[in-house]
Amino acid sequence: MEPTARPGSAETNAGLPRGARWNPCDTASPSFATSSPRGVETERSPKWVGQVAPYPVLVRVVDDERHKALAFVAACNRAGYRPTRMEVEAYLSSDFMGMIGQIHLGLLGMRHSAVDSLLRMRWLYGDSGLSLSSLGQAMLAEAERAEVEEPEAAAVVVVLDREDPLSYPRLVGQLVKAGAGTLVDQYMNLEQFMMVLQDTALARVLLGTKTSARIQAEIKTLCASPAIPRSVEVRVATERVHDRFLVSDDDSVYTLGGSLSTVGKSTTVITPVPESGADGIRSRIEEWWKKAEIIAPIPVEEGEDDTGEVA
Repeated sequence: MEPTARPGSAETNAGLPRGARWNPCDTASPSFATSSPRGVETERSPKWVGQVAPYPVLVRVVDDERHKALAFVAACNRAGYRPTRMEVEAYLSSDFMGMIGQIHLGLLGMRHSAVDSLLRMRWLYGDSGLSLSSLGQAMLAEAERAEVEEPEAAAVVVVLDREDPLSYPRLVGQLVKAGAGTLVDQYMNLEQFMMVLQDTALARVLLGTKTSARIQAEIKTLCASPAIPRSVEVRVATERVHDRFLVSDDDSVYTLGGSLSTVGKSTTVITPVPESGADGIRSRIEEWWKKAEIIAPIPVEEGEDDTGEVA
């Protein structure tokens, strides 16, 4: 009869190379015979490659319900509001199938609360109102990254349905995936621009002729503030730009069916552009960028240093 040793114990790791450890999640991991001496490889001993046992099983860190709860609390927090536990649970129960599942578990005496688990794991905190902890923010970022992660060489259309509460997190995930890329959106407002500053690494934002003078002034003032988390180049196109584009730092090009401000209000899609058409779009965007009016950072006039004082 084979031993039931505790994972990581000396008995479990007997026969492994120095520094190797057994992965209990690996369904292919063989068991060990009690008669196998330390350091002697038998027919039932693992054939490890290298010094650390592999972890072939992919683990999903954040499930849909917790993701939905974290996204809801984060949206409230961004607006300066801390929702109560009851408000978060009411939001989660607004999903009909989720509500049916909760009722069924309640009848069995097994009702599970995502909010309870998030508080217990310290992803959320607060008594009268809930906020995301630093750990919760990290887990939300991971969930959003996992939502848009796709196999290599796979180009997919991302649908942002207005009925889907995770549409905005998915949008943010796509922008994060673009790295230090370029976003072209002529209807962006101050709130969306702040999201770009805080939650993404986009390096350039090209606004359009439809961007009002008020919003341009707000963005310009924000970029001049020493309190902003990082610097982003912002320009306003001098010619009419109708479509919205996202160019990632690996030169991939995507079209956005709607502006950032419409996500959650109407259904839209993010569509990858085939390489055959991407070159032309990238070239056109560079032309728009070169001719565009600079909003931020504010150009330093000749004879002045970067503080605005005459040298």
